[in-house]
This record gives sequence, C-alpha cells and structure tokens, in this order.
Amino acid sequence: MNEKIWLLILGFVLTTVLGGVLGYLLKQRSWQIETEHSFHKTRYEEGVKFLDGLSDQTGRRFFLLQRYLWAIEEGDKKKVFDLEKEYFASVLEWNSSFWRNRNRIRLLASEEQASAFLSYNDDTTSDHPKSLHYKFVAAHRAVINAKDSRELIPIAKRQVEELNWMASVFIERLTTEFLQRAIKLQLLEVPLGPGAAEQAAPLVLSSTNNAPEQQLQCSLGSSQQSASGWCVLERPTDFRSGERLKVVVGGTARQILVRLLPRGVSLDTPTGIIGGPRRVPANRTVEVVLESDYSTISQILVHGGPNPWGVSPLGENNGPATIISIKRLGPQRR
Repeated sequence: MNEKIWLLILGFVLTTVLGGVLGYLLKQRSWQIETEHSFHKTRYEEGVKFLDGLSDQTGRRFFLLQRYLWAIEEGDKKKVFDLEKEYFASVLEWNSSFWRNRNRIRLLASEEQASAFLSYNDDTTSDHPKSLHYKFVAAHRAVINAKDSRELIPIAKRQVEELNWMASVFIERLTTEFLQRAIKLQLLEVPLGPGAAEQAAPLVLSSTNNAPEQQLQCSLGSSQQSASGWCVLERPTDFRSGERLKVVVGGTARQILVRLLPRGVSLDTPTGIIGGPRRVPANRTVEVVLESDYSTISQILVHGGPNPWGVSPLGENNGPATIISIKRLGPQRR
C-alpha cells in the first residue's frame, strides 16, 4: 500500500516537473518565434523604405544629369548654369551616402547586389564600369567634357542612355532579390565572409612602396569664366610629401596651374599653387609630385586661360582647363 502511495506521489512530482519544464521550453520557443517574426517584419519595413529612397535618389540624379545634358545640347548658357547647380547638389547627396547605401544593400540583399551598386574593382576599370555608381561617374565625366567640347555630345548622350538602362535593371534586380529573401524569411541572415571593401582594402592600403593608384572621389565642376576646373573632395584630406597626383585634364588648355586648396581658404587668391606652369601632354594626363605635406585640403583645382590672376602667363591663346579625373599614388619606388 505504502509502495503504491509513493509511486503515485513520485508520478505526480515527475509529471508536474516535466510539465513545467516542457511548458517553459514551449513558451521560450514561442517567444523566440514571435521575436524573430517581429525583427523580420521590422527589417522588411526598413528594406521597403530604403528601396523607395534609393530609387528616388537614383532617379533624381539621373533626371538632373539628363536635363543638364539637354541644356548643354541646346547651348542655353543660363539654363546650363542653373541646372549645373541643381545637378551638383544631387551629386553631393549621392557621394555622401553611397557607402551607407552599399552596406544596406549588402545586409538586405547580397554582396553580389552590393557590388552591382558599387564595385571597388571599377576603380581600375573606370572606362567600362560594371557597377551603377561608377557608371554614374563615367556619364558625369562625359557630360562635363561635352560642356567644354560640343563635338563630344554624342559620346555623352550614349553614356547617359547606357546609364538609364543600367539603373533601371539594377533597381529591378535589387527589388526582386529583396522580395525573394523576404518570402524565404532570410532578411535576418548575417552576411558571411569578408565584403568587397575588405577584399579590396589591401590593394589600397598596402605599402606605399607599391605605389597603388586610388581614384579620388569628389564632385567635379568647372567655370568658363575663370577657365578652371575643380574637384571638391568628400572630406578635408591630408597629402604627404612624395605622393603623386595623376590629373586627367579636359578642355583645350596647353598649359595649366595645379592648386591644392586648404579648407577655409578663398578661391580668389593664388594660394596653394604647386610649382609653376605645367605642360599638358597629348594624353592629357599631368602627373604632379608633391614636394611637401599639404593638410586639410578641400579642393584640387586646375587653371588654364592666358594669365590666371594676372601673375602667371600661360600663353595668349591658352584655352580653359577642366578636371576629368584624379588618381592618387604613393611615392614612387626608388
């Protein structure tokens, strides 16, 4: 009799304990599922909002570039001036956010789609870019060149048309992949392995003895009145003695002056001129060796024309100068 009572008590205790443990585990699992669902829903809503914003930003920059080119084609100088200001504002917005946008695409879609937006390999293949950002760079340069030389307008039109198709396809593919991941509940998966930036970093951050080339990211502009072109850097930058700049010069200038303008210094003075007049060779690439350190540089400029500031004669028939691109190189290996 006593044995049966003890077995009954033991069975009750075990049932109670096991039931409590099972209930706790089921509750934990239910909480985990609800939490994952909540996080997934939040990530999905963030993704939809991001895609809307990226589509708007891409469309705005493209449309302003297209209007800018149309104005250049029409030859309306006032319209060109007005649209240039509006367009360069969109360039500044784009350049200040493309790293953030690339990272968001990597988290929401894949490394492949992130590289389709911005591929660091395009730094060295800028003539035939495979990513959207560098296609914008190529089209931008083509339009700026067309402004200075009207015979280049057909090239600019082709670049802008190719950009239109690339942007449209990119947005469609990105949206499709995002929705596919959302349906499969994969939006919370963490990307594995190094991203493209980490893989490319050794090429840029390696020893200066290897003299790696780095395409400077900046907003380009020019002025017919001052016969000059400029590259506004994304942030004030320090340059070291011995470094080199490869400046691809647009316009028709045969001789130029090159300036590194520190932050806060007026554009109206000849401050920051590196050396003296420099001849522009047939390939239009001028290499500048820095013979001292330059701190907090906000702009790099080239000046053409007959006589900048009235103190630097470059030749009576010397034409204007613009900047097409600038590459930064480490000190040359000896």
